[in-house]
Amino acid sequence: MTLSFLAVALKFQTAVFFRLPATVRTALSVLHAGIVVANVSLYGLLCAIDYNRLDLPPALRVAGGVMAFTGIYLILAGILTLRAALFFPESDGRLVTGRLYLLVRNPMYLGGITGSLGIALAVASLYALYYTGIFAIVLYTVSRLEERDLARRFGREFETYRRQVPRLMPTPASISAFARSFRREAQR
Repeated sequence: MTLSFLAVALKFQTAVFFRLPATVRTALSVLHAGIVVANVSLYGLLCAIDYNRLDLPPALRVAGGVMAFTGIYLILAGILTLRAALFFPESDGRLVTGRLYLLVRNPMYLGGITGSLGIALAVASLYALYYTGIFAIVLYTVSRLEERDLARRFGREFETYRRQVPRLMPTPASISAFARSFRREAQR
């Protein structure tokens, strides 16, 4: 899993990625999608094999379910925001900093970690909890690699954004900025 996600991160080092032939870029993008599907499948298998192994209180399992839905929401909202750039990064694209990206710089990674932890708690799986820990470390590492590329591509604009918005864990200031974005839209 770790190697597969690090391989995905290398795809986003656009200085190299965009020098590759179009067929290789497409193949890497398809591989990226395949890695995501394979990892979700592996996680589901771990949950099924280890279902109900932990003796967790019902309230914690319900909280896990809420966390799982929150994580899935963050992932889907991130996908809808990035659209095709998720798997096919653009060399001259714009830095995405709106709405969801006011909360954290990597909302889909936050969603993956939150959702994974939530599912592990909801199904009371020790293996899934281990997987979540490794997954969180891998996504943190991948986010650092991707952000090096963003800093190179967007320079000062990214540095300003980076100073204002946390990488993976929302802060009171980022939650407030996220909430204000909804109020501004409602006032229009």
